[in-house]
Amino acid sequence: MDNKIVGDSLPLRAACYEAVYAFPGGVSAMAATLRDKEQVLRNRLNEAGKKTNHHLRLDQFERIADVTQDAGIAHSVASLCGGVFIQLDSLPEFAGDAAILDEVLALVDNVGKLGHEVRDAIADSDVDDGEWRKINRCRAELVSTTYRLMTLVSQLRGDDHA
Repeated sequence: MDNKIVGDSLPLRAACYEAVYAFPGGVSAMAATLRDKEQVLRNRLNEAGKKTNHHLRLDQFERIADVTQDAGIAHSVASLCGGVFIQLDSLPEFAGDAAILDEVLALVDNVGKLGHEVRDAIADSDVDDGEWRKINRCRAELVSTTYRLMTLVSQLRGDDHA
């Protein structure tokens, strides 16, 4: 499967690399967590690892995602599956009708931004990779705003879940 960037997401191997190197203690600490040799883990994470026998195993990937709780990994996986990752702790607490109206206005603003990006991208009858990333970034923000809005309205209704 192609590992193309969608929106602002990194390819999955790059997202894991970033998460491990940002982890407290870096690759050394993560190697100990995975019970792997430090250099072997470096090889598994590097692009050069694609050409060697050093591949990140599924259990290692799961452990890295679990331990780091890195949203970049989740964005990459969601993008590979044609979706968008929404981090639940970023959802708003209900703050009244004004918060709902603010989200409605943000939603309208995001629809406008998406429309402008699409219009600009198709002006030359060709959508290049940079334009596609901008469109997908707007799409992700639109989905996220919609979810926040629905969460607030659900809270107003007294629902437990959006």
